[in-house]
Formats: sequence, structure tokens, C-alpha cells
Amino acid sequence: MALNSAYEELGTRFVQQYYDYFDKRSSSSAELAALYADEAMLTFDGELRLGRQAIMTKLLGLSFTTDARLLTSVDSQPLPDEGVLVTVIGKLSVDDSVINYSDTFVLAYVGKGLAITQHIFRTVTA
Repeated sequence: MALNSAYEELGTRFVQQYYDYFDKRSSSSAELAALYADEAMLTFDGELRLGRQAIMTKLLGLSFTTDARLLTSVDSQPLPDEGVLVTVIGKLSVDDSVINYSDTFVLAYVGKGLAITQHIFRTVTA
């Protein structure tokens, strides 16, 4: 069982890149899609999407525009076969309101690079 010793750095760099593409998803959709494995899974506030195309349909169909993002915490752990588990807690400023959220990613080697294989996004209400 090989563990990735650079898991913290990989997790932090991934989160920065992912949110950059996500927040500009209308103009960076190809870059965002490339982060997902073909058979990836996304659960977005309880709604499951299977496969890169279904995930992108969901993400590109979101009607909100991110005005600002605050990352409260980014935690990463190494997974077997050099994968990385990444959990994010943050706040989005969207359309004059603030949304608390949790975002969890499983990154695994697919081919020669890391890709998102599982992704769970959940808004958090008090």
C-alpha cells in the first residue's frame, strides 16, 4: 500500500485550482471537466450524478455566481495507491447572501495523473 507523502501539498494545490475553475466555470468548463475521472460520482446537496458528463451538466446548470469564497479549513489525508482525500469547509458569498458549505473530494490516479473520483458537496445550515 503506497501512501502519497505530499498529500497536504497536493490537497492544497488541488483546492486552489478546482475553485479557480469552478468559480469561472462558464469560461473554464473544459478545464473543470478535465479534473473529473470519466466514471466519477458527485453528490450535490443529496442529488447523485454519475459520470463526468452528468457532473458537468449539474455544475454548469447552477444559477449562482460566486462573488467571493472564504476557505475556513482544508484538510487532506493520504489514501492507498497514492490517492488523496480532501475536505473543505468554507463560505460562499453568492447573490448578496452567505452560504456555508462542506466539500469532500477523493483524488485517485487515473492513467498518469490524479483525478476526482468521488465528490460530495453540501450546503450547511445552522
